[in-house]
Amino acid sequence: MTIRGETLVKEPVTNSFVVRTHLNSGKPNRVAKMLLHVIHDSDMWLASCLQLFNYAVKHPKVLLCHKVPKETWIALLNHCKAKGDQFSYFLHTVEFCVLRVGLKYISLDMLDEALHLAFRINSQPLLAVVK
Repeated sequence: MTIRGETLVKEPVTNSFVVRTHLNSGKPNRVAKMLLHVIHDSDMWLASCLQLFNYAVKHPKVLLCHKVPKETWIALLNHCKAKGDQFSYFLHTVEFCVLRVGLKYISLDMLDEALHLAFRINSQPLLAVVK
């Protein structure tokens, strides 16, 4: 984008740029919706997904205020499973990230959300920590 010959945005407008912009403006739920409906390239999907998970873990308000509902984490994991071979090589990474969010819920004393995640993803380690 240029105005009178001056470049305002040096980076091309890509999905990565849009994801960073939404996260920096405090709109992680928009990123989650993009992951479920807009981004289809597997490498871009993984990079954006990891950004979202890391943002949620580093900013507890995202989890405390339910800016990203607990069902969204499961939907992202199911989306990854549904894509089959295209996304299969990083399925374990996404499962680990959901587990991290579950552990973050525990550290924030949000045990109901942690239990919900543990049962939905059938995670024995997460269930053991909640007990």
